[in-house]
Amino acid sequence: MTGRASTVRRCLVVATVAVITSACGSDSRPTPPTSPPGGEQRQNVTSITDGDTVRFNPPLLGLTSLRFLNIDAPELNGASQEPWAAASRTNMQQLLPVGAEIRIETDQDRTDSFNRVLGHAVRVDGVNVNREQLRMGHAVLFVIWPNMAHFAEYRSAQLEAQSAGRGVWTASAPLRELPFEYRLRQDRQAPFRPVGDYLTHAYVEPADYPRVHVNNRVFFNTRADADAAGYRVCSRDERGEYSGACFASGN
Repeated sequence: MTGRASTVRRCLVVATVAVITSACGSDSRPTPPTSPPGGEQRQNVTSITDGDTVRFNPPLLGLTSLRFLNIDAPELNGASQEPWAAASRTNMQQLLPVGAEIRIETDQDRTDSFNRVLGHAVRVDGVNVNREQLRMGHAVLFVIWPNMAHFAEYRSAQLEAQSAGRGVWTASAPLRELPFEYRLRQDRQAPFRPVGDYLTHAYVEPADYPRVHVNNRVFFNTRADADAAGYRVCSRDERGEYSGACFASGN
């Protein structure tokens, strides 16, 4: 009996180990990320390109250029963009001097077609540089779905800049042409992104983007994207006029 009991116990132990091993197998192991998640690695700024782009090391996702998400700085050397573009670049140099250490937070789209990381730069002291550029009036809110992180926070920063009349919002000399408008004109392109109102979740045709307040705009690459995000097409009356309910105040 003792020998048989011992054998049974050994079999039970083997079976138990097998179950534990199976439970710790592929179903329980975390899937390795396809790229380093934002926040695990820190980079050092090596140079400032302009008011919304910097270079850094070591590489992240194999790249060494960062395009700041959800903000758009005036374009350097553009006739309608100066002197705001130069001021934006100077402010970025002050916020992130060469050698400054940053943590890059990525969103849904991690890179762009220009081989740049898309992200939010957070200094070691906790300052979100994207937000600071908006708060100080050296950039404007420019959000392309699905990269929606920090929208409300950045919108508040822009409202603060507008209220204080800072930078591009200076009452005596405001920026007359938004950076994306300047780029479209330079490239001889018509607007091509449907634009939604963040507060009403209605969207309009690309050419009608001015109907949506600059503080509320969410750009979509396609109408299907807008639908997927839960936005609805803004209704029109029999004259083709958009319903006023589609548009919220910028305050």
